Amino acid sequence: MDTVLKEALEHAMKTTPSDIDSFCRRYGFSRSSYYVMRDKGYGPRELVIGRLVRITAEAEAEWLHEREAAAERRRALREATPSARRASRTAA
Repeated sequence: MDTVLKEALEHAMKTTPSDIDSFCRRYGFSRSSYYVMRDKGYGPRELVIGRLVRITAEAEAEWLHEREAAAERRRALREATPSARRASRTAA
């Protein structure tokens, strides 16, 4: 795990729930990008209290682990794909 993710994870485990703007600032993306991610099912779990939306430390940590796992799966797929392409070219 790289240093930035490690620090973010430690922060997530120690803090009170974040609002969406704070969450976005911490990870360097816009509020509109957050909503796109959420709508696609990639956002963190949200705690809704009346009209307030918060992201708990646990939800943030879970989100970090999910995103890290997804990145690892994409990396593994990218590494596997070129060899599969080469194999199909040599068989043709």
